[in-house]
Amino acid sequence: MKYKDIRKITKIKPINQEVFFAYFFGRRLSPFIVNVFLNLKIKPNTVTVYMIIVGIIGAILFAIDNIWFKFTGYIFILLWLILDCADGEVARITKVFSKFGKELDYIAHIINHPLFNIAFLLSLIQLNKYNAILLAIISILLISSNLINRNLFSMSIIYDLKEKPKNAILNKLKISRVIIGYIINILILFPNFVLIFPLMYFIDVSMGTFLSLMYFVIVAVSSVFFITRSAIKIIYKFAKE
Repeated sequence: MKYKDIRKITKIKPINQEVFFAYFFGRRLSPFIVNVFLNLKIKPNTVTVYMIIVGIIGAILFAIDNIWFKFTGYIFILLWLILDCADGEVARITKVFSKFGKELDYIAHIINHPLFNIAFLLSLIQLNKYNAILLAIISILLISSNLINRNLFSMSIIYDLKEKPKNAILNKLKISRVIIGYIINILILFPNFVLIFPLMYFIDVSMGTFLSLMYFVIVAVSSVFFITRSAIKIIYKFAKE
Protein backbone atom coordinates (compact mmCIF):
# COMPACT_ATOMS: atom_id res chain seq x y z
CA MET A 1 0.00 0.00 0.00
CA LYS A 2 1.05 3.58 -0.59
CA TYR A 3 1.99 5.84 2.32
CA LYS A 4 -0.97 8.19 1.81
CA ASP A 5 -3.39 5.26 1.61
CA ILE A 6 -2.20 3.87 4.94
CA ARG A 7 -2.43 7.33 6.52
CA LYS A 8 -5.96 7.77 5.22
CA ILE A 9 -7.20 4.39 6.45
CA THR A 10 -5.56 4.65 9.85
CA LYS A 11 -6.27 8.32 10.49
CA ILE A 12 -7.32 8.84 14.11
CA LYS A 13 -9.68 11.44 15.52
CA PRO A 14 -8.25 14.84 16.55
CA ILE A 15 -8.91 14.32 20.26
CA ASN A 16 -6.45 11.41 20.33
CA GLN A 17 -3.83 13.41 18.46
CA GLU A 18 -4.19 16.20 21.01
CA VAL A 19 -3.79 13.81 23.92
CA PHE A 20 -0.74 11.95 22.64
CA PHE A 21 1.61 14.55 21.19
CA ALA A 22 4.34 11.92 20.72
CA TYR A 23 2.14 10.03 18.28
CA PHE A 24 2.18 13.09 16.00
CA PHE A 25 5.65 11.88 15.06
CA GLY A 26 5.06 8.16 15.47
CA ARG A 27 2.07 8.04 13.12
CA ARG A 28 3.98 9.81 10.38
CA LEU A 29 6.72 7.18 10.44
CA SER A 30 4.64 4.09 11.19
CA PRO A 31 3.16 3.67 7.65
CA PHE A 32 6.62 2.72 6.37
CA ILE A 33 6.89 -0.18 8.80
CA VAL A 34 3.19 -1.01 8.53
CA ASN A 35 3.70 -1.67 4.83
CA VAL A 36 6.43 -4.19 5.66
CA PHE A 37 4.16 -5.98 8.13
CA LEU A 38 1.34 -6.12 5.59
CA ASN A 39 3.60 -7.57 2.90
CA LEU A 40 4.89 -10.20 5.32
CA LYS A 41 1.33 -10.87 6.56
CA ILE A 42 2.34 -10.30 10.17
CA LYS A 43 -0.60 -10.16 12.58
CA PRO A 44 -1.30 -7.16 14.87
CA ASN A 45 -0.66 -9.17 18.05
CA THR A 46 2.75 -10.17 16.70
CA VAL A 47 3.55 -6.49 16.12
CA THR A 48 2.61 -5.80 19.75
CA VAL A 49 5.02 -8.53 20.89
CA TYR A 50 7.73 -6.88 18.79
CA MET A 51 6.87 -3.61 20.52
CA ILE A 52 7.36 -5.18 23.96
CA ILE A 53 10.72 -6.67 22.97
CA VAL A 54 11.97 -3.44 21.37
CA GLY A 55 10.86 -1.47 24.44
CA ILE A 56 12.73 -3.81 26.78
CA ILE A 57 15.89 -3.53 24.66
CA GLY A 58 15.56 0.26 24.57
CA ALA A 59 15.18 0.49 28.35
CA ILE A 60 18.16 -1.80 28.99
CA LEU A 61 20.42 0.14 26.61
CA PHE A 62 19.38 3.51 28.02
CA ALA A 63 20.09 2.27 31.56
CA ILE A 64 23.74 1.51 30.71
CA ASP A 65 26.20 4.17 31.85
CA ASN A 66 27.51 5.01 28.40
CA ILE A 67 26.25 7.85 26.23
CA TRP A 68 26.42 5.82 23.01
CA PHE A 69 24.44 2.98 24.54
CA LYS A 70 21.90 5.55 25.71
CA PHE A 71 21.68 7.06 22.26
CA THR A 72 21.13 3.60 20.77
CA GLY A 73 18.55 2.94 23.48
CA TYR A 74 16.71 6.10 22.48
CA ILE A 75 16.58 4.87 18.88
CA PHE A 76 14.92 1.68 20.16
CA ILE A 77 12.53 3.76 22.28
CA LEU A 78 11.54 5.71 19.17
CA LEU A 79 11.04 2.41 17.35
CA TRP A 80 8.88 1.27 20.29
CA LEU A 81 6.71 4.35 19.80
CA ILE A 82 6.37 3.66 16.07
CA LEU A 83 5.43 0.02 16.75
CA ASP A 84 2.90 1.22 19.33
CA CYS A 85 1.20 3.06 16.48
CA ALA A 86 1.76 0.27 13.96
CA ASP A 87 -0.01 -2.57 15.77
CA GLY A 88 -3.32 -0.71 15.82
CA GLU A 89 -2.86 0.43 12.23
CA VAL A 90 -2.22 -3.12 11.01
CA ALA A 91 -5.34 -4.21 12.91
CA ARG A 92 -7.49 -1.50 11.28
CA ILE A 93 -6.22 -2.23 7.77
CA THR A 94 -6.55 -6.03 8.05
CA LYS A 95 -9.70 -5.72 10.21
CA VAL A 96 -8.27 -8.21 12.68
CA PHE A 97 -9.50 -7.25 16.14
CA SER A 98 -9.71 -9.28 19.34
CA LYS A 99 -10.13 -8.83 23.08
CA PHE A 100 -6.80 -10.59 23.52
CA GLY A 101 -5.18 -7.95 21.30
CA LYS A 102 -6.50 -5.14 23.50
CA GLU A 103 -5.30 -6.91 26.63
CA LEU A 104 -1.90 -7.59 25.07
CA ASP A 105 -1.51 -3.91 24.17
CA TYR A 106 -2.41 -2.98 27.75
CA ILE A 107 0.13 -5.48 29.11
CA ALA A 108 2.76 -4.08 26.75
CA HIS A 109 2.46 -0.65 28.35
CA ILE A 110 2.39 -2.15 31.85
CA ILE A 111 5.73 -3.83 31.04
CA ASN A 112 7.48 -1.10 29.05
CA HIS A 113 6.49 2.08 30.89
CA PRO A 114 7.99 1.11 34.28
CA LEU A 115 11.15 -0.14 32.55
CA PHE A 116 11.60 3.21 30.78
CA ASN A 117 11.07 4.95 34.09
CA ILE A 118 13.69 2.81 35.82
CA ALA A 119 16.13 3.43 32.96
CA PHE A 120 15.59 7.19 33.29
CA LEU A 121 16.03 6.95 37.08
CA LEU A 122 19.34 5.07 36.71
CA SER A 123 20.50 7.59 34.13
CA LEU A 124 19.89 10.47 36.54
CA ILE A 125 21.71 8.63 39.32
CA GLN A 126 24.65 8.02 36.97
CA LEU A 127 25.18 11.78 36.68
CA ASN A 128 26.38 11.68 40.34
CA LYS A 129 24.74 15.02 41.09
CA TYR A 130 21.46 14.05 42.77
CA ASN A 131 20.26 12.14 45.81
CA ALA A 132 19.55 8.56 44.70
CA ILE A 133 16.95 7.83 47.41
CA LEU A 134 14.96 10.96 46.62
CA LEU A 135 15.08 10.16 42.90
CA ALA A 136 13.88 6.61 43.63
CA ILE A 137 10.89 7.93 45.59
CA ILE A 138 10.00 10.30 42.76
CA SER A 139 10.33 7.46 40.26
CA ILE A 140 8.01 5.23 42.33
CA LEU A 141 5.42 8.03 42.38
CA LEU A 142 5.74 8.42 38.62
CA ILE A 143 5.40 4.70 37.89
CA SER A 144 2.45 4.35 40.27
CA SER A 145 0.65 7.40 38.91
CA ASN A 146 1.09 6.17 35.35
CA LEU A 147 -0.44 2.78 36.15
CA ILE A 148 -3.34 4.38 38.04
CA ASN A 149 -3.90 6.86 35.22
CA ARG A 150 -4.45 4.09 32.67
CA ASN A 151 -7.22 2.61 34.81
CA LEU A 152 -8.82 5.98 35.56
CA PHE A 153 -8.76 6.87 31.87
CA SER A 154 -10.60 3.65 31.00
CA MET A 155 -13.19 4.25 33.71
CA SER A 156 -13.74 7.83 32.58
CA ILE A 157 -14.32 6.75 28.96
CA ILE A 158 -16.85 4.14 30.04
CA TYR A 159 -18.73 6.69 32.13
CA ASP A 160 -18.76 9.37 29.42
CA LEU A 161 -19.96 6.93 26.76
CA LYS A 162 -22.72 5.88 29.11
CA GLU A 163 -23.84 9.43 29.85
CA LYS A 164 -23.38 11.28 26.58
CA PRO A 165 -22.53 10.70 22.90
CA LYS A 166 -18.87 11.39 22.28
CA ASN A 167 -19.59 14.13 19.75
CA ALA A 168 -21.69 15.99 22.28
CA ILE A 169 -18.79 15.93 24.70
CA LEU A 170 -16.35 17.27 22.12
CA ASN A 171 -18.68 20.08 21.06
CA LYS A 172 -18.85 21.39 24.61
CA LEU A 173 -15.09 21.62 25.10
CA LYS A 174 -13.98 25.22 25.38
CA ILE A 175 -11.05 26.25 23.23
CA SER A 176 -9.10 27.53 26.24
CA ARG A 177 -9.59 24.23 28.05
CA VAL A 178 -8.40 22.26 25.03
CA ILE A 179 -5.27 24.41 24.69
CA ILE A 180 -4.39 24.15 28.39
CA GLY A 181 -5.03 20.42 28.37
CA TYR A 182 -2.91 20.04 25.23
CA ILE A 183 0.05 21.81 26.82
CA ILE A 184 -0.25 19.75 30.01
CA ASN A 185 -0.47 16.54 28.01
CA ILE A 186 2.65 17.42 26.04
CA LEU A 187 4.51 17.65 29.33
CA ILE A 188 3.18 14.84 31.52
CA LEU A 189 1.53 12.02 29.53
CA PHE A 190 3.82 9.04 29.30
CA PRO A 191 4.28 8.68 25.54
CA ASN A 192 5.31 12.34 25.48
CA PHE A 193 7.51 11.94 28.56
CA VAL A 194 9.33 9.00 26.97
CA LEU A 195 9.96 11.05 23.84
CA ILE A 196 11.11 14.25 25.57
CA PHE A 197 13.09 13.13 28.65
CA PRO A 198 16.03 11.51 26.79
CA LEU A 199 16.49 14.64 24.69
CA MET A 200 16.74 16.75 27.85
CA TYR A 201 19.12 14.21 29.34
CA PHE A 202 21.44 14.45 26.33
CA ILE A 203 21.43 18.24 26.71
CA ASP A 204 22.34 17.86 30.39
CA VAL A 205 25.25 15.57 29.58
CA SER A 206 26.64 17.87 26.90
CA MET A 207 26.02 21.22 28.62
CA GLY A 208 26.03 20.40 32.33
CA THR A 209 22.46 21.60 32.88
CA PHE A 210 19.74 19.89 34.97
CA LEU A 211 16.76 20.03 32.60
CA SER A 212 16.04 16.30 32.79
CA LEU A 213 15.89 16.38 36.61
CA MET A 214 13.49 19.32 36.57
CA TYR A 215 11.34 17.62 33.96
CA PHE A 216 11.41 14.34 35.91
CA VAL A 217 10.21 16.06 39.08
CA ILE A 218 7.61 18.23 37.32
CA VAL A 219 6.07 15.25 35.55
CA ALA A 220 5.96 13.20 38.77
CA VAL A 221 4.37 15.97 40.85
CA SER A 222 1.94 16.97 38.09
CA SER A 223 0.93 13.35 37.49
CA VAL A 224 0.14 12.77 41.16
CA PHE A 225 -1.85 16.02 41.33
CA PHE A 226 -3.94 15.43 38.21
CA ILE A 227 -4.54 11.77 38.95
CA THR A 228 -5.73 12.61 42.46
CA ARG A 229 -8.01 15.23 40.96
CA SER A 230 -9.33 12.78 38.35
CA ALA A 231 -9.88 10.07 40.95
CA ILE A 232 -11.95 12.43 43.11
CA LYS A 233 -14.05 13.43 40.10
CA ILE A 234 -14.69 9.84 39.06
CA ILE A 235 -15.57 8.78 42.61
CA TYR A 236 -17.97 11.71 42.83
CA LYS A 237 -19.59 10.75 39.51
CA PHE A 238 -20.16 7.15 40.55
CA ALA A 239 -21.31 8.23 44.00
CA LYS A 240 -24.20 10.11 42.37
CA GLU A 241 -25.38 6.96 40.57
